[in-house]
Amino acid sequence: MSSPHVAGSAALLVALHPDWTPGQIKSALMTTATTAVVKEDTTTPADPFDFGAGRIDLTRAGDPGLTFDERARAFTPSATDATSRIDLNIPSVNAPLVPGPEGHVMREDPSRHGGREGSSRCGCCASG
Repeated sequence: MSSPHVAGSAALLVALHPDWTPGQIKSALMTTATTAVVKEDTTTPADPFDFGAGRIDLTRAGDPGLTFDERARAFTPSATDATSRIDLNIPSVNAPLVPGPEGHVMREDPSRHGGREGSSRCGCCASG
């Protein structure tokens, strides 16, 4: 049932922000979703394999603070080099190998999006 809920939520955001791209709509839905959810037993906290980006929160999605958007041509390098996915300006990344030392920090400038100044920092740590 998640697909109709996501489609309906996206339609509401398009009505609120008709100038947003599909990537910005997806970004707003993903970055404002709540991850405070539980597994089917209603007790055990869910993990990322259970909830993905989380449960959509439309009370926050209309004003996410910043949105990420990427042009289709930027995805081309990832077809042959999976590690290039870390350079994509999207709200989630699936890179099987994240290069760099543990605690490597990627930096993105959100002023490219929505005209907001400043930057945000995203950290990733190698595991195992």
